[in-house]
Amino acid sequence: SLDTWVMTDGEVDTFSMLPRPLRVQDIAGRRRPVSSRTAENLFWLGRYTERTEHLVRLARQVLAQVPQATNLPRPLLEAVSALSVRLSLAPWGVPTLAQSAPRFERTVLAGLADASVGFSIAFNLQAIERAALAVRERLPAEQWTLVRTMKEALAEALTPPRADAAQSALDRLALELSALTGAQADRMTRDAGWRLLTIGRLLERLLGLSATLEAFMAPGVLQSPDGVDALLDLFDSTITFRARHQRHDDLLALADVLVLDDTNPRSLAGTLRRLRTELGKLPTPTGLDCLPARGAGLLLEELEGDIAGRLRAQARALHTAALTVADDIGQRCFTPAGLTASVSGA
Repeated sequence: SLDTWVMTDGEVDTFSMLPRPLRVQDIAGRRRPVSSRTAENLFWLGRYTERTEHLVRLARQVLAQVPQATNLPRPLLEAVSALSVRLSLAPWGVPTLAQSAPRFERTVLAGLADASVGFSIAFNLQAIERAALAVRERLPAEQWTLVRTMKEALAEALTPPRADAAQSALDRLALELSALTGAQADRMTRDAGWRLLTIGRLLERLLGLSATLEAFMAPGVLQSPDGVDALLDLFDSTITFRARHQRHDDLLALADVLVLDDTNPRSLAGTLRRLRTELGKLPTPTGLDCLPARGAGLLLEELEGDIAGRLRAQARALHTAALTVADDIGQRCFTPAGLTASVSGA
């Protein structure tokens, strides 16, 4: 029988498994939770994306310095080399740009597209893909397509690894990462998951910028225009700086734009301002006590005397604070093994 009817003499039960029409109170009371696993993947998606952007800028800076290494100040070459090792763009123990620029270049080129090299650009692109796959239903189709193709395009462009091909590939990757972050900013729902993605980006930006500032505060690095230009490029703040300080390349002017200006989204103060805002909007505000209450924790009046030493100390303190906040978020918001939890929208 294809269709069976069961007759009854009593009242017919009207229960149905079909969804009933929504009521006003259903909409008003609906508050989509974000699972802790989804929140963790979004947090790391933000961190890996920002980390890759910073590594791309640093790799481009390294490759641009190699051809003119003999004409650049040694302190600048040493600072860029030390920063590259610290951020895992180059392995520990490799001769610096000042000691052997060609060898340093070959080492960097060999690691750019090698995902087996820990924390290389290829490694981070693979991590972006892995985190994005776990939250694919939250990403626009164009964003997911872009995530899948970036690593393959970089590997193809760097086979075999050549400096000219690497520069072009990194320029393209920089544009693709900008498109990726633009899609995140423009097309994702502003729930707690998006907030954790943004916090991840801001924490990683704070880590990268503070490490960069500390490296460039070494003696002699900023005594030449080349050092100033390199620092501005790594902070992605060249246009902002030149518009405000057209004829001044001194350290106080750099501190004004790169450290103290909270209207510059690429400065330490601007990054911290947004980070404090997003942390404060979490269901349980987390990590705020680890960060300066205002600005970058420095006042303009405090930058008298040993400006470089003061900036170096503050950069080191902010780097430690960012690591502490990241650990605190992991303990409070993400599920340990064997437990279940969720993060409600703020």
